[in-house]
Amino acid sequence: MTDAACRGLYVNVGKNSKVYYLKYLDGLGRQGKIKLGDATALTVAQAREKAVELKGKLARGESVRKEKPIKPPKLGDFISNEYEPWAKKKYKSADKTLKMLRSSFAHLLPKYLDAITKYDIEKWQEKKLEAELKNATINRCVAGLSGVFSCAVKKGFLMSNPLQGRDHLPEYDSDPRDRDLDRDNGD
Repeated sequence: MTDAACRGLYVNVGKNSKVYYLKYLDGLGRQGKIKLGDATALTVAQAREKAVELKGKLARGESVRKEKPIKPPKLGDFISNEYEPWAKKKYKSADKTLKMLRSSFAHLLPKYLDAITKYDIEKWQEKKLEAELKNATINRCVAGLSGVFSCAVKKGFLMSNPLQGRDHLPEYDSDPRDRDLDRDNGD
């Protein structure tokens, strides 16, 4: 049944339900319909009000369809499908970096990109420090992962890099020696 007072508004009467819909043409001339709500929950006046609001959005060129949020891929999938081909074209050491990412962050590979936080990386750093890994090695691994996140931002999979602005671990020479460039000291 169509409503005479509001063009495009109609109620679909089924066996067990009555539902208000708005039939419309979008800015490209395509016909569509959008569910306004169940007739048991909305009055005709409320359905008209919703329809007028949606028609206003259409007139302004806005979308009235509810967009399903796109879930970013899992880290492992992103590395394999997006980062790896990009890195191999850009860096000579891509294979070494990819191997390091997959081995160092194997526990994060099944997580969605947007679910990985700075806290996850801080916990990983603490474990590696307890295992007496050198700070420079930890920093290199985290920098590689940060590069993956930067690529995800550039490609539109993430809004921001969760590792941006993180504090690097201090690096120092674990074997300080005086070095003399003039003489050959067997180093």
